[in-house]
Amino acid sequence: MGDDVRLDDLDWAILEVLRDDGRLPVAALADRVQLSRAACYARLERLRASGVLEGFSARINPAHSGQLMTAVLLLRIDQHRWSELAEVLVELEAVEYCALTTGEFDVLVLCRTPDMTTLRDVVLGRLAAMDAVRSTVTVFALQELLHRPYVVADRRPR
Repeated sequence: MGDDVRLDDLDWAILEVLRDDGRLPVAALADRVQLSRAACYARLERLRASGVLEGFSARINPAHSGQLMTAVLLLRIDQHRWSELAEVLVELEAVEYCALTTGEFDVLVLCRTPDMTTLRDVVLGRLAAMDAVRSTVTVFALQELLHRPYVVADRRPR
């Protein structure tokens, strides 16, 4: 979000409602946040134009769509080769999230695969085999409690 974008309580309310139901018609959204339809539409357009609202997508349940393995991969890398690794990570369908980090590990990757064989191929066959990757640690998710597309309440200025 750019420094020039100022969000007020109504903007946050709109984002919170959209987080829970991105397919909600503007009229219903306006009703939920107690705005006129025109004012709500104008705010949506401002949120889109400013880059705060990047788009809409479907949330797919990984377990119900065959992605039964969820793992967090922690990578130590040769930081001078980050761009080389980033190109590979972006192309891997199994990668849901990736971030350059601080601390003991350089990269955090959330990976979802249908089975252990596919995960092994991602970790050993693709990532660990790269010269840019020094070492990997794989942490398996045994149960997922919560997955929010983004956090609304904690972003409000205090």
